[in-house]
Amino acid sequence: MWCYRGYTLSTKKTGWVVGEAGTILHTQNGGENWESQSSPSHLLSGMHFPTSEVGYVVGDRGEILFTNDGGSSWTSQDSGIMECCGATYFVTPKIGWAVAEWGTIIHTKDGGITWWPQKTESSKALLDIFFIDRNTGWVVGNNGEILSTNDGGENWEYQDNTTNRDLFGVHFVDSKTGWIVGDGGILLHTNDGGNNWRLQHHFGEQWLADVFFR
Repeated sequence: MWCYRGYTLSTKKTGWVVGEAGTILHTQNGGENWESQSSPSHLLSGMHFPTSEVGYVVGDRGEILFTNDGGSSWTSQDSGIMECCGATYFVTPKIGWAVAEWGTIIHTKDGGITWWPQKTESSKALLDIFFIDRNTGWVVGNNGEILSTNDGGENWEYQDNTTNRDLFGVHFVDSKTGWIVGDGGILLHTNDGGNNWRLQHHFGEQWLADVFFR
């Protein structure tokens, strides 16, 4: 049995999923058919395509893969870390971030040619990241960890939370309105950029792995 860990859609018909043993699958017809674009490597846990051609995949042992041809070919990048990456997010084809274990956040401004660490006070496994623009972003992780930045990650600050559950997914529709999901079936919501988070719904004792609003 294979475990698929991440997905992304660049159009209504075009998408990718990633998973174990370097698995990358691609569809161009809304999932009716899937083709392998796999690149032999470690567990792949997250991905983001800022355009239909340019994409980044992250995974175990600091793995970062890059494509500029829609996944027809993938190139390994030097992340400078060995921690397991949980997710990545890009606001342009060149400006992006990746998160990993032990409070690790790395940042690139040149499409992954160079990755630089950003300082955090966290020691938790960071599992998802989302930016609404080049400056404003959020990170979530184990034990209810929520971090935010308003300067592109130069400074990351803790946000108060109402849970110590592991948090797996975060999504914002603007700089104020966002949601987080996690272990124990929790859905957290904020309407003030995360200054205050409240439990919006509890779906029971199950993992909620990701959240998306359009």
